[in-house]
Amino acid sequence: MIRLAFLLVLFGLLFVWWQDRKRQRKMDKLIGMESELEAQEVARMVIDASRFDSSFKTRLRGHWRSLLKLMAPKPQVTLAIYICVATTGLYALNEMLLHLSLPMLLGWGYPITFVLFVLYLKRAREQRFQDDFPDALNILAGALSAGQSVVHAFEYVGEQLENDVGREFKLMSERLLIGEDPDDVLQRSGATFPYVEYFFFVSTIRLNLSRGGQLKEVINRINRLMFDARALDKKKSALTSEARASAKIVAALPFIFLLILKYTSPENYHFVMFEEGGKPIFYYVLISECIGFACIAWILRGVDS
Repeated sequence: MIRLAFLLVLFGLLFVWWQDRKRQRKMDKLIGMESELEAQEVARMVIDASRFDSSFKTRLRGHWRSLLKLMAPKPQVTLAIYICVATTGLYALNEMLLHLSLPMLLGWGYPITFVLFVLYLKRAREQRFQDDFPDALNILAGALSAGQSVVHAFEYVGEQLENDVGREFKLMSERLLIGEDPDDVLQRSGATFPYVEYFFFVSTIRLNLSRGGQLKEVINRINRLMFDARALDKKKSALTSEARASAKIVAALPFIFLLILKYTSPENYHFVMFEEGGKPIFYYVLISECIGFACIAWILRGVDS
């Protein structure tokens, strides 16, 4: 179990590192699509905007608020559903494969499944943002083209969209109407949606407001950049869909064979899962899976067009 714990921790650290690299590459791609000097200053502002407060207490409070937002609108119901599903799934997995004691099962299972649950919620929220944010940009560009001010354009977006993005624009307009500093309002708004596209948008607006200029042209340019980046991502996803599906099937085969082995040859299954001489085989399977996924991700990363 200690070896398995070490492998899980190592895999978690590699996953966090990979997500950071992925966000950085995404930001570099957006910056690369805009060759003007202004984009470089925007990139520096994005980096600064992601560092609001480095104190542990503030970070912990921010993570807690982010978790509540992920489980919104009813965190208690969402948490109760997670507990029921996780308990049922862990019990079924333990009966079919693991055969661990209940305290050990829950002690290992709940943290791992909760991390997976939070990652699923984050991905779902990011997907909703990716679907809603282009609509917000289109509405904002139209309102600015009609001659409305920034405050009223934000308010108009909030009235037209009944989602998280619309509510954030509505909140920004209300804070601007009561006289808060626009730079502070936009900087705090960047923490609500910790995504590269939104940081790019917020930083560009902050830069434009501080220097002056035609905000309508800036919004139209951001809208074009977001559309081009999203189209490129869709094309990349379409080109790699078959390879990703094949990789998932191949990755699932060892575990399917292990399940079959449990019912066709229980003595061999017990040897692989619980005997000291057979555990290296199980660890070899896990390590091979991780290395294989890392290689596939590295290969797919090179598909840019």
